[in-house]
Amino acid sequence: MKLPFFISEFGACLDSSECVTEITQVADLTEHYNVGWAYWQFKTYEDLTTSAGNRSEGFYNNDGTLQKQKVKALSRTYVKQAAGTLQTSKFSSNSGQFEA
Repeated sequence: MKLPFFISEFGACLDSSECVTEITQVADLTEHYNVGWAYWQFKTYEDLTTSAGNRSEGFYNNDGTLQKQKVKALSRTYVKQAAGTLQTSKFSSNSGQFEA
């Protein structure tokens, strides 16, 4: 059908190693298949559908401190524009190395 594919809601998780693993796995797969994505929540909006209770699934804890592990996992280099057709891209959160 040649329709664009975009993942707009994933990683609704707390600042933990499990959260980093989930975000990294999704982002790695989207890179492999050239799929766009966006993290779904920047800060807490008292979402009634969340399983986090009174904790934050956004970038900031309730006390205003940054959820560093999560933000690091979400901060990735990507190809904004390419001459020709992009076949694949790969970013390593551990080393910061990127190839496309």
